[in-house]
Amino acid sequence: MLTRWFHGYALVRRIESAGTRWLILRSADGEWDLVHGERQKKESFRETASRAVSEQLGLNPTQDFLVSTMAILNHEFETILPGEATPRFVAVSFYPVDIYRACVLEKLDNKPHVSWVRAAELWQGHGPDGRQLNPVTQLLVRRFEIIQPWQD
Repeated sequence: MLTRWFHGYALVRRIESAGTRWLILRSADGEWDLVHGERQKKESFRETASRAVSEQLGLNPTQDFLVSTMAILNHEFETILPGEATPRFVAVSFYPVDIYRACVLEKLDNKPHVSWVRAAELWQGHGPDGRQLNPVTQLLVRRFEIIQPWQD
């Protein structure tokens, strides 16, 4: 039996007159990544995405952000993830997340491990400092064309 890798992704977006930017986080090892988390027992993928935003960004789910009721993508497949040698059963969901208030955006802007990037940067697989996007996340973004590079 294949091991499972079930993750809910939060596509935290910032829509401005100049276009949409996407929130990425810098992890302890220096890689950039989208907000996401492993799905817990009896938790929906939407709940996973909401929990990940709360935990990783320190935001209140009832006051600071809204997770869409519908995923952009729900997909299950078997694959060998980057950096691994054996196949896994993967299930992922990607949910758009909107921030409610300007003061919350300002709070995020002041976090040193948070950055906003354009779709083309995300597609290329690096953050604003040139450091790599998590290879699993990059694989998923490209494989399923979650965010198109022309979406700026």
